[in-house]
Amino acid sequence: MFEQPTLNKWGIFYQAKDNNQARTLVTMMEKTLIQFDYQARPMAMFPVQGSNLEIWKQEIGSKLKSDVQVVILLLPGGKNGSDLYHDLKKMLL
Repeated sequence: MFEQPTLNKWGIFYQAKDNNQARTLVTMMEKTLIQFDYQARPMAMFPVQGSNLEIWKQEIGSKLKSDVQVVILLLPGGKNGSDLYHDLKKMLL
């Protein structure tokens, strides 16, 4: 069986007005990790003030460090995608 690395540095970026949805997701993730006995430190939460691409780039750029293992982006927009999705994907890859 493979050994899973401990999640030491991970977090979620979300639009500040979506605070309730972000907290719900974090709570669900914590319960799932406990259920599967997966070792992880608490997820860092980063609210972003607005839906403008430049604001998101600035927030992610200032908070994201090279030793981060997982980043979750809770993007504003409809089910078929957000205008931010493609631009942020290019930035992060």
